[in-house]
Amino acid sequence: ARIGTEDRAVPAWQQRRMLRHLSEHHVKVTWDELPGKEHWWWDTEKESDGGCVNDESMRLFMRQALLSNSSSSSSSSSSSSS
Repeated sequence: ARIGTEDRAVPAWQQRRMLRHLSEHHVKVTWDELPGKEHWWWDTEKESDGGCVNDESMRLFMRQALLSNSSSSSSSSSSSSS
């Protein structure tokens, strides 16, 4: 989860509650709460860096997710072809 502390669309307390519930059920969750940011923001570290959807933190997350997904896809396809 990645939120701005000033989010008025989905208050931070709601997301913290969901994080707590997921953690209680042993779901792996990463949490990133950015001070002073609202629901959508464009500047995380520097001007126009992609903000909540495409700054360095999100690009790293997506690379890791895609690599993880591609390695599990290739292992399941190789085992199904046996």
